[in-house]
Amino acid sequence: PGTNSDESPGPARRKFFGGAGVALRNSLRSLGRGAARLEERAEEMADGTLMGVKRRDMGLAQIGGGDLVERDQRDVGGVVVAKTPEGIDQAVPLAVEAAPNSDVVGAIAPKDGHDLGGDFSTPLLIYTCERADYLRRTLNVIFKHHPVHKKKGGTYSGDIVGSPIIISQDGYNDKVIAVIDEFRGTFSAINVPLFRMEHQRQKQGHLKLADAYKALAVHYGWALERTFSGEAYQAQDKISSPPPPPPRRVIILEEDIEIAPDFFSFMAATAPRLDTDDSLLAVSAWNDNGKIGMVGDPRRLVRSDFFPGLGWMMPRRIWDDIGSSWPAGWWDDWIREPDIKKGRHSIRPEVSRTLHFGNDGGASNWNNKFGKEVRKIQLDQNDIIWTDEDLSYLDKHAFRESYYSQVMKAKLCYPDNALRMVKEYDVRVEYTNWGQFLRLAKKFNVMGQEKAGVPRSAFENIVDFRPNSSEESIGNLIFLSPPLDELEKMLDKGRTMGMKDFSQLIRLEIPKKK
Repeated sequence: PGTNSDESPGPARRKFFGGAGVALRNSLRSLGRGAARLEERAEEMADGTLMGVKRRDMGLAQIGGGDLVERDQRDVGGVVVAKTPEGIDQAVPLAVEAAPNSDVVGAIAPKDGHDLGGDFSTPLLIYTCERADYLRRTLNVIFKHHPVHKKKGGTYSGDIVGSPIIISQDGYNDKVIAVIDEFRGTFSAINVPLFRMEHQRQKQGHLKLADAYKALAVHYGWALERTFSGEAYQAQDKISSPPPPPPRRVIILEEDIEIAPDFFSFMAATAPRLDTDDSLLAVSAWNDNGKIGMVGDPRRLVRSDFFPGLGWMMPRRIWDDIGSSWPAGWWDDWIREPDIKKGRHSIRPEVSRTLHFGNDGGASNWNNKFGKEVRKIQLDQNDIIWTDEDLSYLDKHAFRESYYSQVMKAKLCYPDNALRMVKEYDVRVEYTNWGQFLRLAKKFNVMGQEKAGVPRSAFENIVDFRPNSSEESIGNLIFLSPPLDELEKMLDKGRTMGMKDFSQLIRLEIPKKK
């Protein structure tokens, strides 16, 4: 918008707005997707009456006091170009729905990105299919806790992550598209562009569980490729303005995952380490054993050999390593395979920063075994500014030495005495084989599952949890671990062996099912 909001648009501007507005109006009408609000704005553009306040209502944020500039008559694909005081063209987002077969709908940000909620280095990718109510709940909480809000309020420091937002939809669904349209305007109010991609599903309608996992894996790989390559920012009609650079990392959510207040701060604080530490695979906001009453320290982060998923961040270097061999099914278990994981760790919190609330539809619903477990997970409500925390203890060597020291100092006890003794100090309960671990897991209500010989949430075959915790006090830890002599061998070999070889060495032997 111009510095004088009362100024009527001149002929050249009217011609520009008229052409773009007519195209937008006709496109929205032909799509028939209930986008009445955007259609009304398109009418204003087509009539040449878009001015001042109405421009703001449409989400065209003023950039550095700059004014709208005339462009030639080509379709600019849903952006309005403005000049900064320095005379640099910048594109301000007016999100436009693309034709059904196009990849992307969305907006293009300025070169520096700072006026549009971040530098585009860490977009938020959300997977959705047909559960519109779940997507609305997820987007509501994302908007509430987005870093752009928090930074203005002084409860967030560091780089803005989670901008832009890319929603990848598997197949066509009117209700889901209506929710996306609704929130596109909501996020534009805080200058966070929202893009939509539509993946063409091979099978329509209700899918069996196995088919659902396969469809999800194909969709995951498709969207990650387009996000890391930068294709997610390319509208159907080419835009002359420079597109944003491809991201350095991507934060990944699904339509039925709710985030904690400090979710984005947690991701921002761990991003630099994820970028540079080759021993890391991902950062996840999820603890598989983070059940209510089993965790207590909201500031504790750990390394884990188990990839958790369910609200996580992948760096470009990992996608470059594994993207070309992405599987056609069960993508999360595939990542956990030794040849893919290569001994690399994930960083996760003790108290989860995500909640999987989907109890209907989807691959992990509450009716299956895993779904019944995830419904018990505690979502942390602390609003920690993670960039103010000292996270140097997450260094590969420092964490290992410190963790083993804590485990070895814990009091060894029998399983039946553990819940009593842990009220006084950290305790350790030993197991020597997978069958013993399963019995201990059942006794203490932790997850008795493994993938590729790694128990859920474990660090080098050690699983910890914190019973007797409450809002008033943080309880002590119980460690389920191999015997002390095995721990000493593991500690020593882990200091000298490569991560991939060491991770293979310590894999638990799992009896084959008969």
